[in-house]
Parts: sequence; C-alpha cells; structure tokens
Amino acid sequence: MPESDMFSDDLGKALEKWRSQSRKGFLELCLLACVKGAGRSYGFAMLDSMAGAGLDVGEGSLYPLLARLVREGVLDAAWDTPPEGHPRKYYKLSSFGERYLERLGQERDKDQKAYKAILSGACASSERPRGGAGGSGGAGARLIVNYKIGGLE
Repeated sequence: MPESDMFSDDLGKALEKWRSQSRKGFLELCLLACVKGAGRSYGFAMLDSMAGAGLDVGEGSLYPLLARLVREGVLDAAWDTPPEGHPRKYYKLSSFGERYLERLGQERDKDQKAYKAILSGACASSERPRGGAGGSGGAGARLIVNYKIGGLE
C-alpha cells in the first residue's frame, strides 16, 4: 500500500475518533435545544428536526441519550396518544433542564470564543510574556480556558 494511502487511512481513523468524542456533548446540547424549541417532542420528531438542521443522529445514539437525560432529571417524559396514531413518549425540559441548557450554551459559547482567539493568533508564539515581572498582561497575555466543575447555581 502506498504511503499516501496509509496516511489517508490513519487520518480518516483519527478524524472519526475525534468526531465521535466531540459529538457526544454537542449532541446533548443540540437535543436539549431541539426539545426546548419544540416545547415538547418525541424521538422520531427530534431525529427528523435535527436531520433537517444538518445533524444526522441515529436512533442508537438518540434513545440512550434521552433515557440518561430523563434519569438525571434534565428531561421529563410522559406517554401520550395523539388523536391519530399510536402512543408516543414525549419529552420536555424539566426546570433543572432549562437551567442546565442555559449553562451548556454558555460553556459552548466560551469554548467557541477561545477557539476563535486561538485561530486569531493567541498561540502564535510561545515567547509571549506570561504576566508577572516584565509581563504586560495586556494584548500579549496568554489565553486561559477556565472550566467550572460542579453543580448548577
């Protein structure tokens, strides 16, 4: 096998692994935003809505995530039978879920802002001043990504 094909295979595997890891939290955020936008929704409608937005999600990813979010108190679930059709399990955000979604969105925005700063040159030189003696703390200051771990307020 030519070296370029091996590189392409390795790159494909690495990208698939990254995509899988990156998508887990992003899918949760999108799912919760989808439920909030609908007020309440059932699984197939969520799959359809997210596919329409360009996010392809399989049932094998959606339903275990929904079950976990119900178990954790982020979503409330109840069976309902529409006037036509079969019974469906509808999901809606709990009051905790509403606060949780808000915080997830804030964290995602903060991460996106940090990524944009890095692309704009925040990491362009490892010789930048780090503050303290001789450091400006201004435009050349290092970018610090701060994650808060713990419960919601």
